[in-house]
Amino acid sequence: MSTGRSRCDCGGIRRMLIAMQQTICPNQDGLLSHDPYGEGIVSCARCGCRYHTPCARVWEARGCAKCGNRPLQLRETERVAVDSTATNNRPRPPVRPAPVVPPIAQTGRTLTFRGRKNLQSLLMWAGGILIAWVLVQWIGGLQHSQPTQMTSNVTGSAPTPAPTPVQPPADQNAVFLGNIPSLNAQVTALRFFESGVNVLARESWIYADRFIQHGTRYINWELSLQNQPLDHRITFEIEAVWSTINGQIINKLKQDAYIDPGAISPYYYRGWGSENPGQAFAPGMYKVELFVEGNLIARAPFEVVETPSGVMETDGKYLGSIPNLRAQVTSIRVFESGSPMVAYGSRVYANAFSQNSTRYIYWELGLRQPAPDHRLPVDIIAVWTRANGVIVVRRLDSAYIDSGWSSEYHNDGWGSETPGYWTPGDYKVDLYIGGGLVGRVRFEIISNPTRDADTYREYVSPTPQRDTSRVEPEKPIVSEEQQIRQANEYVRQMQEKYGQKFTVHHKHIFGHCRGTLHLTKDALEFHSREHSLQIKKSDVERLDGDGIIDNKHKAWHFQIAGKTSDEAKQLFQSWYQDN
Repeated sequence: MSTGRSRCDCGGIRRMLIAMQQTICPNQDGLLSHDPYGEGIVSCARCGCRYHTPCARVWEARGCAKCGNRPLQLRETERVAVDSTATNNRPRPPVRPAPVVPPIAQTGRTLTFRGRKNLQSLLMWAGGILIAWVLVQWIGGLQHSQPTQMTSNVTGSAPTPAPTPVQPPADQNAVFLGNIPSLNAQVTALRFFESGVNVLARESWIYADRFIQHGTRYINWELSLQNQPLDHRITFEIEAVWSTINGQIINKLKQDAYIDPGAISPYYYRGWGSENPGQAFAPGMYKVELFVEGNLIARAPFEVVETPSGVMETDGKYLGSIPNLRAQVTSIRVFESGSPMVAYGSRVYANAFSQNSTRYIYWELGLRQPAPDHRLPVDIIAVWTRANGVIVVRRLDSAYIDSGWSSEYHNDGWGSETPGYWTPGDYKVDLYIGGGLVGRVRFEIISNPTRDADTYREYVSPTPQRDTSRVEPEKPIVSEEQQIRQANEYVRQMQEKYGQKFTVHHKHIFGHCRGTLHLTKDALEFHSREHSLQIKKSDVERLDGDGIIDNKHKAWHFQIAGKTSDEAKQLFQSWYQDN
């Protein structure tokens, strides 16, 4: 026998549910349908709460368990079936005050110690089931979110094992396309293309494995992968090793990379070189090797040559093509002009020019291609060379093929506003796109165009013929080196006035982007990987330190490489005030 209240013959959850329908005794949780003591059932005279007769004595001083009526007033005794296991000699429950339990608010009801314990047990049992369910779901979610190898398993078949690294061939210079086991990715291509420090849109990349030295700035590698789609981003690091074909390392570069959810054919690129054509790579054989997690995943060679091979000229001209853009060179010509350049249709084309009247010589490149549906940027590098191989100048023309254009002309020039800059002799202009030669034109500067009409029959002078009846004093002899210095200084002044290009950082609210700032006579242009900007000078509301504020009240500020903030401010003032 327990030291507390005596217990009836039933208990647990079933007893608690029955108690809710007043089928059990409030004192001992015994079923009221049975009388284990053989003394009958009594009920509260006020609310009808029923008790076994011996149990009612326990509640007399405490009051009714249901309505709190004190002292407990009972009705007549009911008679129910006597428990078959009970005898009249069964011990009576101790007559002692029931434990004090705070009444439930507003109802006046109280709960017995046993009823509260059963309720707590039920809540704990239900809470345990809920916690177990949450844990199962959480563990399942963790297993689903862990990075796994993407395999194409078939229901009922064994999982496909993770791939192992593909071993490179024994030849250290052979092309190799491997894999990345940790990403379950296969290398599909490793290609090269030429660019400046600001890489153009991918549609403009010219893929090649041979580049001409004088038309090459940066050589970029492009890595293409094939992988199964992922449900989360995976990051990794690519290390690129640039070396000569005999293994001499010339540069190492690392970059962070990632594969986004859903991507199945990602590509990555990085370049090395110089913004000045012909400065970074000497003629020779090179190779690039790519590593991920210390494993070689790809290797490919490329070649840099001093002069192009297989170039067939016709009448001093070579017309090439641009395979990636499906563009064909239709014409390449030269003409004389001052600054600004004479309009198309009014140009006089020739292959020989008078030293006494020639200012700038411009080249004109004609292209034909399928009309694109959007603008394609194109970098054209022009290399001006004398007959003895001395390079006069290298120039970059940042051109484009606009949407809907199936044919167009591009041009740029070199010289001086003052006639006499050009030294008599033979010259050629080589035009490069993507590190490959696309066009060549030759011309001649002569000291006396009337000397031999048959020899110079194609020459057309844009200026009146010199009056030979008048004796002119001889001009002082100026060396070629002095002429070049004078011309460079003059061209520098003209570029500062009509076409200044700078490498700059465009300042954002947070951080910056790097690009090229072009200040022309009538507009400001900025191009970077992130965005492009073109503002006419007439749309500038006012200057603002190292930048401008446009007519929409938006500020544009730039940090110009090699210039202080005050120098940049002065530069914008000179550009804005120059009409």
